[in-house]
Amino acid sequence: MQKERRGNTSKSGYTLGRPLRQVWGVLQEMSRMLEMAHSADARPGSRRPRVARHWEPVVTEMPAGGDLLVYFELPDVEHEDIDLTLHGNSIVVSGVRKELPSLENVTVEDFVSGNLNLGPVQDSPFKSSVELPGTATEDDVEAAFGAGLLQVRVVGAAEDRSRRIHVRGAKKPRG
Repeated sequence: MQKERRGNTSKSGYTLGRPLRQVWGVLQEMSRMLEMAHSADARPGSRRPRVARHWEPVVTEMPAGGDLLVYFELPDVEHEDIDLTLHGNSIVVSGVRKELPSLENVTVEDFVSGNLNLGPVQDSPFKSSVELPGTATEDDVEAAFGAGLLQVRVVGAAEDRSRRIHVRGAKKPRG
């Protein structure tokens, strides 16, 4: 074992070589940045426990003939964790996305030994809704999920249902 004068030793007393110290520093900084971005309180130095946070999936709407296609991007979501409902004139998608915990407390020995245990996966609930241009029934809605993408087809929802309304006004006096 090699000893350094700078005191860069791990918990087990092993001294880290310069390349490994650099990699470890990058991993710690990435972990710190991820924690700040995902924590409920993003102040530097904050040590509040992480809580499940809400996120909203990216939604894309497009007409397809007379139907309306709605795509919900749901990365890291399993089929059984999706709930799709028709609520009034809206389609509501909700569920839970699984997220890996932080690398903040992982040591170099954990990487080297292969005993890397990150702990439990954290759940992030989500909910998103799209208002339909008209009314729809359960029979009008079809849904398919694969590769992190939920496609919802609402039959007849993209048809133009607008009608011009005649507006009556007072007659102008001639004079």
